[in-house]
Amino acid sequence: MFRKAVILLVFIFGLSLMGCVTAQKSDSVMSSTGKSKKESVEELLILTKAEKLIDIMYGQTDEYIKNMSKQLGVKPEDQEQFDKFMSKAASMMKEEMTWEKLKEPTIEIYMKYYTEKEIQDMIAFYKSESGQSVISKLAD
Repeated sequence: MFRKAVILLVFIFGLSLMGCVTAQKSDSVMSSTGKSKKESVEELLILTKAEKLIDIMYGQTDEYIKNMSKQLGVKPEDQEQFDKFMSKAASMMKEEMTWEKLKEPTIEIYMKYYTEKEIQDMIAFYKSESGQSVISKLAD
């Protein structure tokens, strides 16, 4: 569970840092599926339950934060200050890294780094039984 939280946290932070990346202007080009590249990426994000994964990551982050002071060896006299700081940091992260704020930068990243064929291949995979299994295991 800790490993999933770390992976999701790194993924989400990476997306937020790359949010300034400008997408290729191919979102209006229609693919063989009759959708624009942007619509295909949106379908992929829905299939992979990207929004739900963010919520899961925040739940796991809360648990991780509760145990962090023990792992870091926070002294009892510093515990209250540490807890206030971590609570504020977690609140800021949740406020600044909402799906509404991350969705467009995520779409831009996919559009820039993946071809239409790659996106369609990912969609086909995540629609498959194996792809659905991957998604359900990530969402646990």
